[in-house]
Amino acid sequence: MTMPPTLAEPVMLISAVKPLVVTAALLAWGRVVVFFDRDLDRIEGARRLWGGLQVAAGVMGFGLWLAAPGFGIGAAMAGGVVLGTAAGYVVYRNRVAPAGSRWEPWRLPFGSKPAALKAWAGRHVRVSVLDPTSQTLNPPPTHGPYATAHRLLEVILGFALPRRGQSVKVVATAQEAEVAVQIDGVDQPHPLNDPAIAVNFINYIKHCAGLEVDERRKRQTETLQVIAGDYGLTTLGVVCSGSMRGLEMAMDIKPASATTYSLGKLGLMEAQQQQITSALGSGHGMILVSCPPGQGLTTILYTLLGTHDPYTQSIVTLERQIAVEVEGISHHTLAGDPREHAHQLSLLLRQTPDVLMLSDVSGGQAAQVLATSAQDMLIYAGTRQHDTFSALHEWMTLADDPQAAAGALGAIVSGHLVRRLCTRCRTPYTPQPDLLRKLNLDPGRVSQLYQSSRTADSSKRSKPCPDCFGIGYRGCVGVFEVMIPDDRARSLIVQNELDALRHHLRQNKMIWLQEAALAKVIEGVTSISEVSRVLGTRPSDAQATTGGTVRHG
Repeated sequence: MTMPPTLAEPVMLISAVKPLVVTAALLAWGRVVVFFDRDLDRIEGARRLWGGLQVAAGVMGFGLWLAAPGFGIGAAMAGGVVLGTAAGYVVYRNRVAPAGSRWEPWRLPFGSKPAALKAWAGRHVRVSVLDPTSQTLNPPPTHGPYATAHRLLEVILGFALPRRGQSVKVVATAQEAEVAVQIDGVDQPHPLNDPAIAVNFINYIKHCAGLEVDERRKRQTETLQVIAGDYGLTTLGVVCSGSMRGLEMAMDIKPASATTYSLGKLGLMEAQQQQITSALGSGHGMILVSCPPGQGLTTILYTLLGTHDPYTQSIVTLERQIAVEVEGISHHTLAGDPREHAHQLSLLLRQTPDVLMLSDVSGGQAAQVLATSAQDMLIYAGTRQHDTFSALHEWMTLADDPQAAAGALGAIVSGHLVRRLCTRCRTPYTPQPDLLRKLNLDPGRVSQLYQSSRTADSSKRSKPCPDCFGIGYRGCVGVFEVMIPDDRARSLIVQNELDALRHHLRQNKMIWLQEAALAKVIEGVTSISEVSRVLGTRPSDAQATTGGTVRHG
């Protein structure tokens, strides 16, 4: 006997999940429509047009969903209509939105090289920007024109600060853009996909630093302070400039906890440190300090100043740009016109200081004033030469009085920076005897050297070393030549007998730059490839340059 139908059967056919899915989809679509409307208001887009299209797409999509023969088929049709309209909106807004605020979720801001993406996109720090009164600025709105730029700043500092980066350089042309972080004196560059991102980033930093955003040609400089996550207060020295080619911006990274060096930590060999200490003990003379650009000239000059007590001695400086304000030292800035430098120098010397530091000797008149004054005081003067003899030649040429220039010379200190091998991931190897002989090293005394490997565990080659972040080097150390001229050396300098001078210095056991560098290689501090990069020395050059056996230690 067949039971009569009841009201319970149709009710049991209704799904309890499907109405919830439809309701959730309606709420999500509503939020997307509101979000698009607000975004259109920000970019001053066609709100009525796209608002109408979004509503029409929603009505059509949900109508198809209800009319479709199956729930899943209807959901797919509704999704296609709504998502297609949303994709059309993204294309539209990217055409009318300001540069740097386009939506491109399928593209990362950096180039597509896997290593670059691993290094740059792996970590960022939360950055708060401070205004000139040290008040924290509000971060840019999430979908504002500078949101991408602020995120890029966090990524750049997240890459630079753990690796002790010294500076950041951003270049934007019409066709390409690049950002590079200098770490231990070597640029780590990465291309940007879109020059508009770089331009927007430069504009954002200008805006935060209080510079003229619309000024594209004039050189502008300012300092910007940020609080970068656990790294705390960091000062960025911002320099912006432009040309017909494009825009450039450099940011010097100067953490508030920047380290100062002592003479014993510069990297001088023990014999060299004793020579310098002896030369400084005389209390007078010209100490020339020579380094190529970016190789630590300012650090060496300030380290030498640090050997004096500013409370018992009168110490003054004359610099292109004051690097560090030291309590007790009278700092002065060089005039923009080089013709005024000799006059500035003369005025300072009238104060009869005990110690004078000059960031560079800019002309013959200044050199002549220094040569005369070095008889009564200790003078440190910087020069951007590659080695001791290049610095000597420049000094003698500028002073234009061989007798006075040679007589004033107390010492020449020539330095370069080489990167230290990361002690966690460096790899020992046995060098070939022929290579050691070409480097003028004794194969019987050197059985092991080190090279960079970039990975902490040889069994996991794809995992970068956590200490150096896969660079292979961590920090820098100086290698030096120190020339202390005696009476015989001064006589040869006056006579311009440079070959005889080299022979005399060798007899007095002067340590050449290449010798000092190779001593660091033997100690495992650095590698042969790093020394070759910095000094440009090939193995076959070492014998001719050093002229003797490299001294260890």
